[in-house]
Amino acid sequence: MSEEGPVESKKQAGSGSPLQGVWNHEVPAGEVPGDRNTRGKASTNRKHVHRSAIRQRKERDRNRRRNEIVRAATRVFLSRGYLDATMEDIALEAGMSKITIYRYFGSKDSLCYAVLVPVVDALTEHVEAIEKNLLAEKYSGGADLIRDFLDREHRAYRDSPDSFRLIQFFQQSGLVWNLTEELGASLNEKGKHNFRVARRIFQLAVEQGLFKPGDVQVMHDVFYGAHLGIIQISEIKSHRTGVRSEQEAAEAQLLNRLNMLEEMFIQAWVAQ
Repeated sequence: MSEEGPVESKKQAGSGSPLQGVWNHEVPAGEVPGDRNTRGKASTNRKHVHRSAIRQRKERDRNRRRNEIVRAATRVFLSRGYLDATMEDIALEAGMSKITIYRYFGSKDSLCYAVLVPVVDALTEHVEAIEKNLLAEKYSGGADLIRDFLDREHRAYRDSPDSFRLIQFFQQSGLVWNLTEELGASLNEKGKHNFRVARRIFQLAVEQGLFKPGDVQVMHDVFYGAHLGIIQISEIKSHRTGVRSEQEAAEAQLLNRLNMLEEMFIQAWVAQ
């Protein structure tokens, strides 16, 4: 037997080419085919979920910090006045550095806009929903429309009372035009849009026979002014002491006044 024989025999009995196991998809003993791919995909998915969770947490932190800045700015604007308030005042109130405040809001004007616009947008959502309901003839009578309108207006105040107060102050004092031209014009246009929709609501109510015929512009002005007046006089009388029992009593009195206003509107406007 030649010396070549045993060598050839070993090659035939062994793995042959070093790549033969790859081409034949040989799997180590005890391992199920595809296990490596499955584990690899699972690991990739876990990494993706982990990165996604980190991004979501960071986004929540950013939103939380932004909301804290907006709330602090609202308090400062109400206590010091918009013109006298500074970004440093807001930073102190928020417990953050002025650099952090500027990282979220590039100017005092943009921060003020962030304070005001959510309430304006909420009012927009409310009046547009009422108009949509009217067009679909969903109100069984004028009384239902008045109750829904007052409830939605009051909800905007109840959800963000400080921002609501600040909006009224800006409107009454003309401070909206102290903002940059772009921001001031944006807020002004949003307000005009809400008034246009509200007056269309009164016009539709008259056309559908829900309200008695009348000057819809005057009707809306009376409706809007009466609601604001009740809120303002309720706040003056309550003095906002911070005592829970007194706050609850003040809220109850406010609701009683709104209920009386509701009945007055129904008697004056609703077609019988």
